[in-house]
Amino acid sequence: MKVVKGWFEQMGAESKMDDYGNCLFSIPATKGKEDVKPICVQGHLDMVAVGNFEEGGKAPLKIVDGWLTSGVSSIGADDGIAVASMLAMVEHKDTFVHGPMEFLTTVDEEVGLFGATKLPGPPFLKSRALLNLDSEDWGVFSTSCAGGINIFYTYDVKREDFKGKTIKITINDFVSGHSGVLIHEGRANAVKWMTRLLLEAQKVADFRLVSIAGGEKHNVIPDVCEAIIVTEKVAELEEKMKQVHEFAVKESKAIEVNTPKIKFEEIEAQKPATKEDTQKVLDFLMSAYHGVWMNHPEIKGLVNTSQNVAVTKFEKDQFFVQIFARTNEVTQMQWIINTATALGRIAGFNVRIPTDEMVKPWPAALSSRVMDVVVDVYKRLFGSEPKVSGIHAGLECGAIQNQGYPDLEAISFGPDLFGAHTVNERTSIDTCVKCYDLAIESVKEWAQ
Repeated sequence: MKVVKGWFEQMGAESKMDDYGNCLFSIPATKGKEDVKPICVQGHLDMVAVGNFEEGGKAPLKIVDGWLTSGVSSIGADDGIAVASMLAMVEHKDTFVHGPMEFLTTVDEEVGLFGATKLPGPPFLKSRALLNLDSEDWGVFSTSCAGGINIFYTYDVKREDFKGKTIKITINDFVSGHSGVLIHEGRANAVKWMTRLLLEAQKVADFRLVSIAGGEKHNVIPDVCEAIIVTEKVAELEEKMKQVHEFAVKESKAIEVNTPKIKFEEIEAQKPATKEDTQKVLDFLMSAYHGVWMNHPEIKGLVNTSQNVAVTKFEKDQFFVQIFARTNEVTQMQWIINTATALGRIAGFNVRIPTDEMVKPWPAALSSRVMDVVVDVYKRLFGSEPKVSGIHAGLECGAIQNQGYPDLEAISFGPDLFGAHTVNERTSIDTCVKCYDLAIESVKEWAQ
């Protein structure tokens, strides 16, 4: 933030930072437009860093057929597009007519919208109209988003000696992706896939589980899973797991286009969990729901409620699972909590659901002045009608509203961006330009 703050200030913007680290920049109105109601352009500074980066953390960028991408790392288009657009507006502030403008750069969006949920209430933000540049489907305007709930399970396993070889099993090359906007596509969860294979292998080989691990972030579908087991029947276990793996590959071939791989490796001996706790861990992972719970009853094609079995790991003798649930309907949040609590109670696991980390949904608002302005400008610039919908992912609009700005009118849009949070992330340069044009022309129209 220090570097970005310096850039804004160097170009003439005033700045103020809150206690959490969010920074609000502002520029005065064009002469004669001082009485125009202020408008805020907003985006987040943080990104999900996945893959291999160059020295200093730089993404190795390239342009392929009009798309900015890397191929070996995420590129930070989510949400570097917004920050770049805001900087460009400040840089060119004297070349277009505008009212008072604010530029809100938030932090820790990717780990749970934490920056937005810690934003100070009035009078920190003067604007009551906000353009959020954090959507990923050009021509689609979002006026609603999902809230999020982190659910943490832990269980202390007992270990005992068990005769056999220690085998590490790895499955990888899953498509993966964002656990909100892509959850409806049926992309496989590597942890759930591994659990299926292990439970099938129990039919032919007695084994004990040492550990299982997969997933690193709450908002990404796990793309790799590693399990370590101890068994005497190595050949039988491998044959069965390979067989079921091939079944699963065929079942999902239209989605898992990378063809997931499985690998077995004998490693140094490790003490496994008891038979009872091996079963308890695998049964829990099989029972933990992953995918779409419910579609939206009013907005066609929009997921309403879902959850992602996000992070699974052992920390010494403690088994840990993080599930991230989403819903676009605030009344569904307590249902999610009750369901999660019931699963923990049945399984005998400890469950923790931090209320201070919950983010409420952004309820649909299909009519507002800022919506009318942006829609009209879009039609004038591009000669077509945009789609007004919602998104099954976290946008900061709702979190900001809930910080004491219930009268805030907001709309979210952005360029075409695919594969966010993966090494396949790419964004269309053409729609990035259009996104900036739409934002700046909407600000000009707002000042009329």
